[in-house]
Amino acid sequence: MAHPAIRLDGIGKQYRIGARGPLYRTLRDSVMETLALPMRMMQRGRANATSMIWALQDISFEVPAGEVLGLIGRNGAGKSTLLKILARVARPTCGHAELRGRVGSLLDIGTGFHPELTGRENVFLNGAILGMSRRDMRAKMRDIVEFAEVDEFMDTPVKHYSSGMRVRLAFAVAAHLDSEILLADEVLSVGDLAFQKKCMGRMNAMARSGRTVVFVSHNLAAVGELCSRAALLDRGRVVDIGRSTDIIRRYLSEYSSVLPAATIAPPTEHLGVVLRHVSLMDSAGRPASEHEWSEPIRMAVRMSVDAPVSSLSVGVTLVNELGVRVLFSWMTFQQSFVPGTYVMDGEFSGSALSPGRYTVNLNAERYGVEYYHVAEEVIAFEVVKTMGEFGYQLDEMAVTYARVPWNIAAVDATTNAGRTQ
Repeated sequence: MAHPAIRLDGIGKQYRIGARGPLYRTLRDSVMETLALPMRMMQRGRANATSMIWALQDISFEVPAGEVLGLIGRNGAGKSTLLKILARVARPTCGHAELRGRVGSLLDIGTGFHPELTGRENVFLNGAILGMSRRDMRAKMRDIVEFAEVDEFMDTPVKHYSSGMRVRLAFAVAAHLDSEILLADEVLSVGDLAFQKKCMGRMNAMARSGRTVVFVSHNLAAVGELCSRAALLDRGRVVDIGRSTDIIRRYLSEYSSVLPAATIAPPTEHLGVVLRHVSLMDSAGRPASEHEWSEPIRMAVRMSVDAPVSSLSVGVTLVNELGVRVLFSWMTFQQSFVPGTYVMDGEFSGSALSPGRYTVNLNAERYGVEYYHVAEEVIAFEVVKTMGEFGYQLDEMAVTYARVPWNIAAVDATTNAGRTQ
């Protein structure tokens, strides 16, 4: 029997809340440590077992060679921590991880890049780490540069790259080097749509060539398309593992709260516009988490602007139970926004959606320049089954439904009246 490419046995990872442990200490670090010491001595007596948390607990499964496995779950479920253990960036507290084959990884943006080295030098460095010769690297350099679309910056130090340039080059390196296993964390969350499509195509090609891929993403449609299997993580444990469509359906069914209103988690980096709150209402303006198929659905989004903004684009995406993005609405407001609180509200037709559960993704950006806030799965709602104008249930007819004003006209019609067989 062939050995699996990845085998995890009882993996656990424990962290101490508030623990600090930099690899390199500067003079500034030492001074700050000395100044903070009296306060830490006062707090040390209060520390107890609750200051330790398990980011992962008893993770055990195998990934056969050539399989594409998706890892899904809420923020904080332990997906990225698990990927870091597989990439040998973090060491497990307990358990054992066995990987057979050379590993290429794309974790945080620019992981594995030295900021002082140029893009070209970093490519050679990553190849050397995998045991590849300079001759092999020179043969692959053209494909890497063309894929990343950063040819004019290859001899510029990586520290001067934008985040998009770093992630494009990092993905190109990880995807084109001779690694049997690729570990990818949210590679579709940075970059434009054209690059994301290119990434999807490359990972599909890698899967068809027999390479093993472990893919972490909140883009459930991408997980469903790329991955034959998926694992659902919650609070550091594997809740379920199986066919990707089944796991996605369970995740959306059990882990998306169906409530008429929700507070949106703040962004990791504050850039001036923050999405704060979203609420859903029926046609009469009453809070509602269930909506009749034939009735319109109203949505209100509250946001705060903390610095002057010259233009603002807000996108609303609806995702169905299979992770397919079935509706997208995008608005650009050209007026200038001064600091304050704003509410955006609108209405869309429930009759465009087949009955079922939907989750809402939101994003606020300065179109083509920068993202202010991207919020996934902020709220969920149900479109309930109803009898359609056809006289039967609409629940599994199609992803969407539309009334189209079809016309019919005779082109060459004859009558069979009076004819005999």
